[in-house]
Amino acid sequence: KKFRKQMQAIKDLGLTVISLDDFIAWKRGKKQIKDKSVLITIDDGWKSVYTDAYPILKEFGYPFSIYLYTNYVDGGGRALTTPMIKEMMKNGCTIGSHSVSHPYPSVIRKKRAEGAEPFTKFLQVEFGQSRKILESKFSKKVTTYVYPGGFYTGEMFPVAGEVGYEFLFTCDPAKTTR
Repeated sequence: KKFRKQMQAIKDLGLTVISLDDFIAWKRGKKQIKDKSVLITIDDGWKSVYTDAYPILKEFGYPFSIYLYTNYVDGGGRALTTPMIKEMMKNGCTIGSHSVSHPYPSVIRKKRAEGAEPFTKFLQVEFGQSRKILESKFSKKVTTYVYPGGFYTGEMFPVAGEVGYEFLFTCDPAKTTR
């Protein structure tokens, strides 16, 4: 009910929901988008994206993007499956990477403390393998990445570029107010 109300609020406010492709084209200066446009993204790959959010997004005709960490896809229980993701992709969903293992900030800090070389290797796996797995599984180029927990370090930027990401997203984990 709460998610439906949020999607209805977007409609009632006259906001334009754009696709990730629209956003990328706009950032590259190849497309204009309306003021007050909204990009809908959902992280992790919980099955509730398919069972709860997807039907509502489809009803409203809103494009959306899901950011998947590859160790969770097809993980059973509450995880999205490949067929679910492919169905959503046929109906306005795009995918992006959210790492291999969804490392929390404490894990990243620990890996970083091991030194530059081990940390770089860790990042190459988390960024690079995730991208390769998603592209192979879904036959779609993946050029965007969302940092798990919104946490990032300066060392991540060159590694992300080297493995092929063009856009990196973070978040401000706080309640949005007027």
